[in-house]
Amino acid sequence: RWRATRQLVYTDCPHAWLAADGTFLVRDSSRKTNTHPYVLMVLYKDKVYNIQIRYQEQNQVYLLGTGLKGKEDFSSVADIIDYFQRTPLLLIDGKDRGSRNQCKLTYAAGFT
Repeated sequence: RWRATRQLVYTDCPHAWLAADGTFLVRDSSRKTNTHPYVLMVLYKDKVYNIQIRYQEQNQVYLLGTGLKGKEDFSSVADIIDYFQRTPLLLIDGKDRGSRNQCKLTYAAGFT
């Protein structure tokens, strides 16, 4: 199980940092704006993917990524995590846009 607060995400697991595919962490975005509050970090095949979590104030929903792909919106960050623990998340390499991988979120990684 994982819990989120404004500043951190933590897990009940005693081995918080796991190097398994699907390990994830939600951290504050370096942008620190209302529209880009968090980043979802996902480990897959020894690579870390950083996925923007956007907030659309008009509709009061959270969205993943740049907005170019996918239209799923969520009422909370917890809903994003719950959804992608059951449904594979599309991972796009920022350096190789043609590279497409998918994985489910499996383990919460620890503190931000």
